[in-house]
This record gives sequence, structure tokens and C-alpha cells, in this order.
Amino acid sequence: MLKSFQMNIQMKIVTTSLLLLLIPILILGSISYYVSSNVTNSLIEKDLRNAVQMSIQLIKSFDDSVKSGSITKEEAQEKVKIWMLGPKTDGKRPINPKIDLGKNGYFFVLDNKGTELAHPSLEGQNIWDKKSNDGQLFIQEMIQKAENNGGFTTYMWPLPGGSTKEALKITYAEKDPLWGWVVAAGSYLQDYNAGQTDMLNTIVITLVICLLVGLLVLILFARHISKPLVRVERQASQIATGNLSIADLKVMNRDEIGKLAGSFNQMKAYIKQLVSQASLSSGALNKESKQVSHSLDQMAQAANHISSVMHGVAASTNSHALSVVESSSAMKELSDSIQQVASSSSIAFDLSENTVLEAEKGNAYIQQTNTQMQIVSSTMDNLSSIIDLLRDRSQQIGEIVSIISDISSQTNLLALNASIEAARAGEHGKGFAVVAGEVKKLAERSKMSSEQVTELIVGIQSDILGAVETMHKGDQEILSSVGTLQETGFAFERIHSAVKQVLGQVQQASSEADRMSATSQQIMSSLSEMENSANQSAGTVQTISALTETQLSSIDGISASVKNLNDMSAQLQDVIQQFKV
Repeated sequence: MLKSFQMNIQMKIVTTSLLLLLIPILILGSISYYVSSNVTNSLIEKDLRNAVQMSIQLIKSFDDSVKSGSITKEEAQEKVKIWMLGPKTDGKRPINPKIDLGKNGYFFVLDNKGTELAHPSLEGQNIWDKKSNDGQLFIQEMIQKAENNGGFTTYMWPLPGGSTKEALKITYAEKDPLWGWVVAAGSYLQDYNAGQTDMLNTIVITLVICLLVGLLVLILFARHISKPLVRVERQASQIATGNLSIADLKVMNRDEIGKLAGSFNQMKAYIKQLVSQASLSSGALNKESKQVSHSLDQMAQAANHISSVMHGVAASTNSHALSVVESSSAMKELSDSIQQVASSSSIAFDLSENTVLEAEKGNAYIQQTNTQMQIVSSTMDNLSSIIDLLRDRSQQIGEIVSIISDISSQTNLLALNASIEAARAGEHGKGFAVVAGEVKKLAERSKMSSEQVTELIVGIQSDILGAVETMHKGDQEILSSVGTLQETGFAFERIHSAVKQVLGQVQQASSEADRMSATSQQIMSSLSEMENSANQSAGTVQTISALTETQLSSIDGISASVKNLNDMSAQLQDVIQQFKV
């Protein structure tokens, strides 16, 4: 946190001041470079214009000589070309070093059709359609401006000396009215921009030096401001942990930071004094609260004694009242019970009458059911006889089927023997063999049918045996049910006789219950009067006891408040002890 605080303060001061330093330097450098560039361009244009106009004046001077007859026009024109460039050798002319048009600047002359009349390397060539790499017809543009009282043309052109490297070139052209020449002087901007580049480098170097020096000064200044603030922050952290025993801040600054350190020392001294006073006050408060708590304990003991006595009186009164109430309650319960007995007796009488009627109906139903069960038993006996007869008949059918099966076996054997005899007879026994085969088939079919019938008869016999057993069991159950119904009928007769006896007794009990209910109502009235008197006495005692308990509760509340005050005083002592004074 401390390092972050220090870095934040320093970074804010350094960043803000660096921006305030950097912005004016950048603006000043940009303006200086812009002004220098404009001045340089203005000087270039002025030099080129003066050179062209001086050449035109020279042409005028030589033209006067031509008119005077001292020299021919061709000689005059050659002398002007020599002055501009130099003597022609092998179709080329040198650049005149005496004329300062920049390191690579030179004169050249064109006619109206774009033919080079004078040029270091292109003399005699027509360059009317010459274009720059970006498609500019700069020769036509140059001639047009020359015919309009002169003008500047900027274009890309190879450097002299056979170089293929192109550079930006500015040319001023103006038309001579005497010979019709387009006199042009051109120079490469890079020859003049060397000074601008030097100036730009100087500005950049100056800017870097100023920034480095300014940054160093700003860092020192930021440390000068942030260091005392860091010390204040450290002491504030110590005080926040309760340490007031640290030494005072010693800051030599006489500005607002020094005043802040002085105010911080005063604040620490005031807090230290405040903690000391609070410690003394909390000790005294703790002592007084203990004395008050002791006095309240004595008052509480006295109030408890009074309350105990009143509770004893109230208990006796309440016991008497409770006895009356319990007696009244018991009597009321007894009266209610008697009334309930009377009501129950009446209900029991009605139920007994209904029971007699239902018992008579039940006895009649039992008699009817007994008669029906006897009929069912007789029917079951007849059905059992029929099933026994079916069992005997099925056994007879089984015997007949057995005989048929034996006959089929014998017939099959006879057919086999007949087939053997027919085979022995040869051709004469073929007809007999066919009959024997049919007989054999018929015997086999008879045997199969008899076997199927036998299986069915066996199944029927098994079912009949099961039915016989079931019928016997059902007959036994019916006999048992008939016996049970007879016993039930006897029981209903006994119930009918007993219910009639109970009906008489219930009627007598109901009359006695009505007399007991009237007597209990009189006793209840007397107990109610006794209960009212007991309640009045108990209410008076309870009022006195409640007042005593209210006083005791107030003492308890005061005692609790004093206890809380004592606890708060102890907590205050603990908090104060956390401070190191």
C-alpha cells in the first residue's frame, strides 16, 4: 500500500509536469520547422526566379549587340548558353559551378514545341510528351506557365550525372520575348532541405535533452513532495493500530505539506490526551457502577423477602379459593355426569326397545334361513346320488370301451394273419389281401378311437370323483351351517329375554338420575357463592403481590442497566488499553 501510494503521487506529478513540458516543446518545434520550411521554399523560388530573369536580361544585352552588328545572332545565342551551362562537347554541356542553383541545379532552354535548345545532356531532343512516373506532363505545364508571365513547376526528375535515382525538382520557367526561348532554372529540393534536416535534428536533440533534464527535475520534485506524505501515511497507519507512542513527524518543508505534518502531530497529541482522560473516566465509572450495583442487590433482597411473604399469603388464599373452585368444579362435573347418566339412560331405554324389535326380526330371519338351508341340504343329497350314478355309468362305459379295444386288437391280428395267407396264395389272394388291409386299417382306427374314448372316460371319471368329494364337503358344510343357525336362533331368543329385563332396569335408573340432577343443581348454587367470596380475597392479595413484584422488576431492570454500564465500562477499558500512550 505504501509503495502504491508513493508511486501514485510521483506518477501523477511526473506525468502532468511532463505533459506540460512536452506539449509546448512539440508545438514550438513544429512551428519552427514549418516556418523554416516555408522560408527555405521562399528562398528557393526567389533564387530560381532571379536566375531566370538575369538570363533574360543577358539575352537582351546580347540581342542589342546583334542589332548593332558587332556579333551574329548564333554567336550571341551560343555565348548565352555557355554562360548558363558551359561549352558544348560531344553533344553535352557541363553545369556552370559559378551559378549557385543548389548542388545539382542547372539552367536549360526550350522552344515552344518542347525541344531542348540548351541542356547538360538532352540538348537537341524533343521532350514535349515527357511524363513523370505519376503521369504528369510537366514540360507542357512548364511551357504553358512560361507563356503566362512565368511560373513554378514541381515534378520528379532523375539526378544529373547519369543517375537513375529520381528526386523532387522545382523549376521556374519564363519566356524571353526577343528570341522566343523558354528559359528555365531548376533545382532539387533535397539540395536545400539539408538545412531543414539539420534544423529538425537539432530540434529533436534539444527536445530529448529537455525531456531528460525535465524528467530528472520532475522526479526529484515529486520525491520532495511525496516523501513527507509517505511519512505521514506511515504514522497514520501506526495510529490506526492504536500506537500513540511514536515520535512526532519532523518535516522541514514550510509549505502546505509542512503544515499538514504539524497538524498531524497536534492531532496525535490531542488523541493521546483524550485516551488518557477516557481511561481515568472509565475507571471512576466502573467503581461507581459497582457501588450502585451493591446497593441495588440489597434493595432486591428486601423486596424478595416482602414478595416471599406476600406469596405465602397469596398461596393460602389461593389454596382456599382453589379448594372452593375444585369443589365447585367437581360438583359441576358430578351434576354434568348425573345429567349425562339421565340422558344416557333415556337413550339406553330407546336403544333397548329397538334392540328387542331387532332381536325379534333377527330370530325370524334365522328361522327362515334354517328352512332354506334344509332345502339346500336335501337338494345336495339328490345331486350326490345323481353324481354317484354318473360315476357308476362311466365305469360301465370304460369296461365297454376296454372290450372294444380288445376286439380291435384281435381284429388287427386276424387281418395280419389274413394278409400273410393272401401273400401265400399269390395272384388268387390279392383281392383277399386288399380286404385284409382295409380290415387292418379299420381295426387300427377302432383301436385309436377306443384309446381316445378311454382317455375321455378317465378324465370324466376323475372329474366325477372330484365333484363327488366336493358334494360331500358341501353337504357337511350345509349340515354344520344348519347346526350353527339353530344355535344362533337359540341365542337370539336368549338376547330377546335379556334385553327385556335390561329395559325395565334402564327405565328405573333414568327416574333416579333425574332426582339426583335436581339435588346437584342446589349444591352448585351454594358453591358458586363461596367461590365468589374466595375470588375477591385472592384478588386483593394478588394485587399486593403484583405491586411488590413490580417494584422487584424495576430493581432488576436498574440492576441490569448498571450491569450493562459496568460491562461497557470494562469494554471501554479494554479498548483504551489497546492504545500505546
